[in-house]
Amino acid sequence: MSKVTAKAAASNGFKPASRHRQEPATSKPPANPSPAQSPDSAPTGQPKSSSPAKQMTGGWEEVKLDDGRVYYYHRLTRASRWDKPEGAVADAMEQRIQDQERQKQAAVEERRRKREVEKQAKDEEAKARDNLTHSVGEEVKAWAEGKSIHQLLNELDVVFEGAPTPNLLTANSSAPEIKRAYLKAIRFCHPDKIGRDATMKRKLLSQAVFGAVNAAYERRKRVENM
Repeated sequence: MSKVTAKAAASNGFKPASRHRQEPATSKPPANPSPAQSPDSAPTGQPKSSSPAKQMTGGWEEVKLDDGRVYYYHRLTRASRWDKPEGAVADAMEQRIQDQERQKQAAVEERRRKREVEKQAKDEEAKARDNLTHSVGEEVKAWAEGKSIHQLLNELDVVFEGAPTPNLLTANSSAPEIKRAYLKAIRFCHPDKIGRDATMKRKLLSQAVFGAVNAAYERRKRVENM
């Protein structure tokens, strides 16, 4: 190609092919010294090799590099070394693997045990709550059965300790008297008024007593149009 033609081609964005043929890229062995130079050194990672690895005992593989060098790679620990792992070296690696496996199994077993303990504790707590709920329900039911609102208000402190005791109410007490005593009572035993540090029984009693007193008061209202 003449200089004029080449110049014109370059101005149009065309570049002539290089006269030198580029060699294809080839994989190179790791930049580690050979075993002869440093027998205790180890290759970095797992260098590439075009030859299949030779399986050895104890999880080791013998890998031959393209330049003829040989290194040894452990499949589980990913450790690699230039010198052949024999005798004490192989035994130490096997012991290390066994120790790691035992530690792993121990950790799994400990997590399983903790889950079982937590589940058992939750199951026992739920069972205790169910039993206490039934017991409290039966206690309040026996206390409230067959009683009118004025009787429940008079005897509220019998089932719910610390409850206010009104002036003795009777069946002939006026509607305003009943209402004042009722409002005072439910303010005391309302579930939302029970402190967070109260016992479970106290909380369950609050719910049951509040329901019983409310039901009795609603019955009185329907009868007397309070």
